[in-house]
Amino acid sequence: MGPRVVRNAFGKFATGVTVVTCAKDDGVPHGATVNAFTAVSLNPALCQVTLTRQSKACAYLEGAPFAVNVLSADQVDVAWHFAGRPADPAPEWAQGPTSPVLLGNAATISCQPWRTYDGGDHLIVIGEVTDIDVSDRDPLLFFGGKFRELGQPRPSAHWGASSTLPRVAGSTRPPPSPPSRRTATESPPDLPAATAGHRERGATGPRPEALSTSTTPPKDRTPVSTDEEGFPRDAAGRPPDRPDHGRHRSRQAHRHPPDDR
Repeated sequence: MGPRVVRNAFGKFATGVTVVTCAKDDGVPHGATVNAFTAVSLNPALCQVTLTRQSKACAYLEGAPFAVNVLSADQVDVAWHFAGRPADPAPEWAQGPTSPVLLGNAATISCQPWRTYDGGDHLIVIGEVTDIDVSDRDPLLFFGGKFRELGQPRPSAHWGASSTLPRVAGSTRPPPSPPSRRTATESPPDLPAATAGHRERGATGPRPEALSTSTTPPKDRTPVSTDEEGFPRDAAGRPPDRPDHGRHRSRQAHRHPPDDR
């Protein structure tokens, strides 16, 4: 499998675009365009960037604070500038809480060093988030080897409306609707729990028949009494002729097992 095949497959995953910024040994700001950015943890707050080992930034990030500048849609020139195509005028810098940062970002995430890991021909850098600055600008996107912008949202249920998501402190998401009388984790009143589980797992076989909970015998059947061994007795209390148990077991032993064995 060639690198181009892998790159093309990875390129099917749309991402944002960031510039990882830090200070060189002499204090001069340095940046590298990176789209391999990942949120790692909320507690502690951790994020990850992955840089090719050919990037000069790898030498400056070892044990050093840095910032992840999430570029906005109007910062395409900034992305190209730190990817090796200098822009004129050059991007504007400012001193951030931990390291130099860029101006005009969609978001700026300042980090202290946490861990670095070997990532093959890349270096995996994890930082502990210590400060965040978020604007109302739309982010710049990258997909299929090209920079792109957000399209119009589809008219569908919003992700935040899902009642299965954990609630975040201070969230304005409305509370989930009260559960209906039947939920996916409850058995309908006329089915045993195992039957409900069969439906919940999405089995494609025939629906199990409902089991009646009524204690009243059907009208077309006469109640049958049994003796202490479970054999039926007639209306006069006399046992009918019992089968030969030995022959019965023999016949049972030669029956074929069910098809789903």
